[in-house]
Amino acid sequence: MLVQIISFNAWSLKAVVIRLSFEIMVVLFCVSNLSAQQNKFDRDLKFVDYLIDKKMYKEAEFSLSTVNESELSLIQADSLNYYRGLISFFQNDTSNTLKWFNRIKTDCVLNNKGQIACAYFKLKMYKYDQTSLLFNKVNSCNDSLIKSTVGIVLAANALLWDRISEYLILRKSIDLNNPESFKAAKNLDVVYLNKKLDKKKSKVIGGLLSTLVPGLGKWYAGKPTEAIGTFVPVATFGLLAAESYRKAGIKSVGFLGFASLFSVFYLGNVWGSISAVKIRNVNLALNYEKNISLNMYVPIRSLLH
Repeated sequence: MLVQIISFNAWSLKAVVIRLSFEIMVVLFCVSNLSAQQNKFDRDLKFVDYLIDKKMYKEAEFSLSTVNESELSLIQADSLNYYRGLISFFQNDTSNTLKWFNRIKTDCVLNNKGQIACAYFKLKMYKYDQTSLLFNKVNSCNDSLIKSTVGIVLAANALLWDRISEYLILRKSIDLNNPESFKAAKNLDVVYLNKKLDKKKSKVIGGLLSTLVPGLGKWYAGKPTEAIGTFVPVATFGLLAAESYRKAGIKSVGFLGFASLFSVFYLGNVWGSISAVKIRNVNLALNYEKNISLNMYVPIRSLLH
């Protein structure tokens, strides 16, 4: 009886050992499989990184489309959405940038970076209330680079809309220890000084100047060549009309013809000067908008990738 009990206990112990060994093998197999899956996903992302660096965005999109999302962990899914949003951002695709970055759920750093890109596009869409909410959310993080980038974007936006006092306050929040932030801040300072010196010109003044002296309004608008080109025909037809009047009187064909041409060119000179001032102001505003937008875009691009 004792021998049977000992034999039974030995078999029971052996069964337990076999079971434990099997469970350990299963765990090791799962860990190995997860590790292999992680390594494959990491390799896929490195390849996508390479394609993005080469600006091969369509190829990068295709590479990401081959990833089996059902096998990904939450963190991996966030990384996948981040790269999809990144590719959309570099292609200036607003809707997909917002779509993919807003799907990031777990990774705080990736989420904050993505929200900055979303806020940048919201600014371009003039949705300032939504932008403020996004930036307030991002500003709660402790990443100095992210905070500095937010400061650059907000300062640039204030400068874009001529909110100078707000710009000067936000300018102080930019971290100048970061090379990209330092460069962006200095570029914004240059734009600020240029806007301060190069004031918007008045269409009324341009029209009045050309009323007094043909072409002077275009000179005021910064177009000296056009000013001379306007003055010469107006002055010529005016002198010819005056000479015809002196020689043949007000009813002469010469006077009527030259006076008509003088009137057309004179009125065209006034209207042209008003238009030249308007175009000058629009082009100047577009140039400033382009420079400021670039100084928003570059730090965000560096932060994202």
